[in-house]
Amino acid sequence: MASGVLFSELSDRTSRRLRVARRTYRSAEALATGGVSDADRASAIVQFDFAVETVTRALLFDAGRHLRSKVDPKIQGFRPLLEGAADTFRNAGSANDVPGRAGLEHVRSLRNAAQHEARIPTEIEVHECLVYARDAAVEIVRLAWAADFLAAETEAIRSAIVKRYLSGAKAAEDAGDLIGAMGWLRAAFEHAFTHGGENLVGPPIKSDVLAFAEPVGSG
Repeated sequence: MASGVLFSELSDRTSRRLRVARRTYRSAEALATGGVSDADRASAIVQFDFAVETVTRALLFDAGRHLRSKVDPKIQGFRPLLEGAADTFRNAGSANDVPGRAGLEHVRSLRNAAQHEARIPTEIEVHECLVYARDAAVEIVRLAWAADFLAAETEAIRSAIVKRYLSGAKAAEDAGDLIGAMGWLRAAFEHAFTHGGENLVGPPIKSDVLAFAEPVGSG
């Protein structure tokens, strides 16, 4: 097990839980940054809260399985849930508390107000929840599994060639070569839709559509 990391690997079940949390977070993020209605803001708050609770429960499930923790991962109540996670981190010497606990409690209070009191959150409150939920989830996943909560998902990609192109894009981005990364992404995009995607998107992709993936200047 790596130093400072609670669990040596991600099981399939834990990966699935984190995948649900990540997709829920992304959905909430889209509502928070693009939504304009009261319903969008309320839905975003509820989804941010659900995403982080799912991450926290995934932590407790693995703690019971690998660390012999006696905290029930299905424990009821938000504060007991956070305290159970805090105990897990403290007992392992990883952290003194749940990362971002104050922010998570703020998210839960706004979620309760939206869900149980029909109080519509403001735009500022929604963006605060985005930051609190993101930062907490990223840090919990990093401390627990040494993984990136916000990493792009490639599990569903079947093509080894497309995966290789995406790996090239990630390596180029990490090296600060954004133009190179766009080139790799363009190659992945073109290959995906000209080899096996016709049944979904029609004839092979044309140059005018590929232009959307073509880098334009330094921007």
